[in-house]
Amino acid sequence: KVAQAEVLLSSRLLRGYAYAPFSFHLGRNSSELLSRAISHVNIATNAGLNSIILVVADVTTAIALAAALFVASPKAALVVLIYLTVVAGIFSLASLRTARRSAEKYGRDVASVYSQGANVLRGIRELTVAGARDQALASIARARESMVHAQRVIAMLNEVPRVTLEVALFGAILAALLFALHGGDNRGNLSVIALYVV
Repeated sequence: KVAQAEVLLSSRLLRGYAYAPFSFHLGRNSSELLSRAISHVNIATNAGLNSIILVVADVTTAIALAAALFVASPKAALVVLIYLTVVAGIFSLASLRTARRSAEKYGRDVASVYSQGANVLRGIRELTVAGARDQALASIARARESMVHAQRVIAMLNEVPRVTLEVALFGAILAALLFALHGGDNRGNLSVIALYVV
């Protein structure tokens, strides 16, 4: 579904560019428009839609488990809920700004690679006469390195929520176990511990 959404969005964007008035294309770099329609759409759908799907699945699971935990031990569940809310809030504030900056940097780097590559291929005669092919290729390589670095950061940021959630949930299990074992509510301790382990 994500791949289909990427193809649909990219096709719609290219169609919009193709049918835009001629004045739209004046002063715009065609390679930059192409990078937006292909690379930017790719990163937006893979990072954006995949993240949304994972978040919806995780939230649905968390709500189902939270309901079961509140039935089994409301006090322990409330403590864990507060703990996870604080962890999620801190993580969201810290990662959102970094993710936005990395995505914007990746977009600029992709546009730069496309633009410089197109300029080299279009102006190969001039570059050859001027003896400037090596400098042009070195500039593209630098832009490409920057693009790959931004791509690695985005890939890492896509994994960070899962790792953070796992660490936070292990902490929540420990908190729930301590609360259930020392909270004076010995009824159903085994079932509460089993729910948190699940």
